[in-house]
Amino acid sequence: MHIGQVKSDAKASLKNRKLKAAGSILVYLLLASIIPQLINYFLQISIGKFPGAIIGLILSIIVTSALLVGNYRYFISFSDRDKDTKLSLLFSGFDSFLKVIGFRLLLGLILGVIYAIIFGICFIIVLKYNTNPAVILILILIGLIVYIATIYVSLRLSFTCIIFAEEKTSGIIYSMKKSFGLSKGYTLKLFLLNLSFIGWALLCILIIPIFYVLPYIELSNINFYYKLKEIRENNITLAAE
Repeated sequence: MHIGQVKSDAKASLKNRKLKAAGSILVYLLLASIIPQLINYFLQISIGKFPGAIIGLILSIIVTSALLVGNYRYFISFSDRDKDTKLSLLFSGFDSFLKVIGFRLLLGLILGVIYAIIFGICFIIVLKYNTNPAVILILILIGLIVYIATIYVSLRLSFTCIIFAEEKTSGIIYSMKKSFGLSKGYTLKLFLLNLSFIGWALLCILIIPIFYVLPYIELSNINFYYKLKEIRENNITLAAE
């Protein structure tokens, strides 16, 4: 699988439809940012700052989680040029918001365990060897390992929410395992795919609105996911034969 082909397919999906895709992303970003603020504002006025802030936070998490799934469903549909993708798909994710929240909690727990182990090792090293220059170098290397581990785990599980969007009945653990299995052997390519958008990210800071570029990134990652699914399914078929 070539990264260039994945991105070319994304461009083909966007051909003559860039404004439609950009419009949906703009709506998604506005809703994901404005709705939580409105919820917090009205709740704090009506029931008080502290309880309003707590309930507002919970409702905001629910809304943004549902919109995330809806956004993926929109672009899964959009990737098929034969489909007339409706903006209403953005609001279709409320059947899966609990799974998104559960996934984020589990991911946080996994990363938290990794950090606790690594920082525990660092603490023991510092207590034993103090500020020896060699120790400082070791700590820098450990910090680098933690950073790489975080990226690795995040990439291996990056298709989980796409699976929620595609398979409405899929559970959290099943989707995480499926994402982990699909990305096996392709983590570096997935990293390089996302790294290839750095130039676009810089242009977003300087010139181009981010909502014009995000559809290209979203579609590229969705195409990568479907390419991996095709590869895995072909391998199963060949093994069965």
